[in-house]
Amino acid sequence: MNMFATYDGISVLHANCAEYITDHQVTLVGYGYKNGQEVWMLKNSWGEDWGANGYFFVPIGKDSFCMEHQFFAVLPFGLSYDEDIYDSIGTHERGLKTQLDSDINQLINYKQQNKSWIIWVSVISVIIVILVGVLLFIYLRKQKRQRSQSEYEPFPMRSQTA
Repeated sequence: MNMFATYDGISVLHANCAEYITDHQVTLVGYGYKNGQEVWMLKNSWGEDWGANGYFFVPIGKDSFCMEHQFFAVLPFGLSYDEDIYDSIGTHERGLKTQLDSDINQLINYKQQNKSWIIWVSVISVIIVILVGVLLFIYLRKQKRQRSQSEYEPFPMRSQTA
């Protein structure tokens, strides 16, 4: 049975290199601890419905799936290995059962970055729109009331002099 087809995203995958023939490309996105074990975090190409939202974990130092001697890095054109391009690579949200254990490791995972600021901006925007609507309603009602009162006011009487 293919362990990838039934992968639940919770466990750490391992297959000895001698037993595995590489036939698939994945992206190494980070490292950390999963279930107390040091692991590589990899992104599969099968979409977010597979594994841990599209990711899976293999143990570090065991050459699982022959990845530790078959992986290679690609740098964007114009960057050299000497530049400190990996100093600040962002944090990874933790807490879901399919994510890494809580630790201090930094992971490359731009899709999973904290997006709570979007929620706050949305909530504040809705509150502002509601407040502006209420204030506009009060203002228009007051204007209407003033207009209706001025329409029914009697004209000032002229003094009659005989």
